[in-house]
Amino acid sequence: MNHSRPNITDTLKKCYPFWEKLTDTQKEQLKTSSYIRDYEPGSFVHSRSEECLGILILLSGQLRTYIQSEEGREVTLFRLGPGEVCTLSAACMMQEITFDIFIESTAAS
Repeated sequence: MNHSRPNITDTLKKCYPFWEKLTDTQKEQLKTSSYIRDYEPGSFVHSRSEECLGILILLSGQLRTYIQSEEGREVTLFRLGPGEVCTLSAACMMQEITFDIFIESTAAS
C-alpha cells in the first residue's frame, strides 16, 4: 500500500475554503504553523498534560473527544471522521475556557 505523506499546502487548500482569500503572508504563516501527524489507534492525541495543539483537521481514521470525571468516568462528546474539524482542540488557546478535554485516536488511517 502507498502511504505517502500528504502535502501540507494541498491539504490546507482542500480543508480551508477561505485559503484563496488569504494573503501570501497569511498562507505562509498558516503553512509554517501546521503539521501532519500520524497516531496509532488507542494513542492520546491530546490530554490535560499535553501541549496545546490548536485546531485539528482529521485527514483519515477516527478521533474520540471526551471529558473525564474526577472518579475516572468518561463521557464521549463526539467522534470525528475524515474531513472534520475539532475546534475544541483549540480551547487551550483561550484563557476563559477552563474544561479539560481528551482526544484519542480510535481508528487507523
